[in-house]
Amino acid sequence: MGSDRLSEAERLLAERGRDLRFVPIRVAAGRSGIAIGFPQDPLLHVSWPALFVVGLVAAIARRRYDH
Repeated sequence: MGSDRLSEAERLLAERGRDLRFVPIRVAAGRSGIAIGFPQDPLLHVSWPALFVVGLVAAIARRRYDH
């Protein structure tokens, strides 16, 4: 992830992030995707198109295994 995208994800977490109840993770959604912050400073940013592809693959796999 480039430094601009990293800065944007950090800003997104700081301004709009929400702490999850039972795990020490902070999550925020923005125009570029979802940012996830962990307690020891690592950061994960997943774009909306990537999330769509993962969801599509999961739906196809589930459909194949259900039949």
